Amino acid sequence: ERDLESVLFLFTKLLEVRGVVRPTVQSNLHLKATLEDGTVLHGQHHLTQGGKGGGSPISSPVKDLRLMCRSSTSNNPSVCEIGEDLCSDIMQADLIVYPMGSFYTSVIANLLPRGVGRILLESPAGCPRVYVPNTGVDPEQFGMTLSDCVRTITHYALRDVDEEMKETITPSDADVCKVVNIVLMDVDDGNYPGIILDVDVVENIGVRVLRLDLADIDAVQCLHPRKLTEALLSFC
Repeated sequence: ERDLESVLFLFTKLLEVRGVVRPTVQSNLHLKATLEDGTVLHGQHHLTQGGKGGGSPISSPVKDLRLMCRSSTSNNPSVCEIGEDLCSDIMQADLIVYPMGSFYTSVIANLLPRGVGRILLESPAGCPRVYVPNTGVDPEQFGMTLSDCVRTITHYALRDVDEEMKETITPSDADVCKVVNIVLMDVDDGNYPGIILDVDVVENIGVRVLRLDLADIDAVQCLHPRKLTEALLSFC
């Protein structure tokens, strides 16, 4: 059986990483995505690259994402649960960040294991919960607006504690603010060609949208690591 946590520990020491890095779970699983047009994709690479032939981005928004056992041919979702160490880390966090990265296969995927949504909702209300949208184009965010992204994060967090959220129910504004209360973005709309920036809708939900000079002048549609890090640390 793979021991991912030990490998991560070794690499954090080699790279002199500050803090603790943990996997969400150590289970060896697949992702199953159902698109709005009924297409079903098994495997992270198919969602990022498109249909079973690969190479082309998806052309329909994602409707649902599930964890599946790699060795199973069943359509039943896999159930895995986070450990007590990770629960404790989240409860003690000064800041919760939903970072840049492939929206469904990197960000949402880590909200799927049992316990993640529950502990996010139980963590101290005063802890900032910051979403950092992708710059550039993420093919997984086909057809999405900024408010869609915020509500989707909330939906998958709530699905851990609310059976009704197993279906594609739009979360309330109050629920959104329990999961995401700040969106951190660069001042230039041109750095976000992959999503529709309905900032006014997000603000009407009750989520604060903070626009700062975060861009890297030496890289197209990228945020500067130091600027982003300093902005995030300012919330602590």
